[in-house]
Amino acid sequence: MARVAQSTSSVALLIAQKRTGFAIHNDSVSELRVNLGGAASVVDYLVAIPPGAYFEAPYGPLVAERSVFGIWVTSGSGAAQVTEL
Repeated sequence: MARVAQSTSSVALLIAQKRTGFAIHNDSVSELRVNLGGAASVVDYLVAIPPGAYFEAPYGPLVAERSVFGIWVTSGSGAAQVTEL
């Protein structure tokens, strides 16, 4: 498991490598927006994770070898708890 600090700039949550899936817990009071394969922005993202919520990516080729990026909508002192499966 990795803890990635909250940022209003796109940050890498996971680097590209073989995996079966991943899970993210948004330990923040701000919404976390996540994108696969390229930088996330507040308008260009795949999934939005509300504050305090958990997201588990489905198994399959979509998530198997791509980098995962995230950006929070507002600044703060939270983080994302990220686990590769």
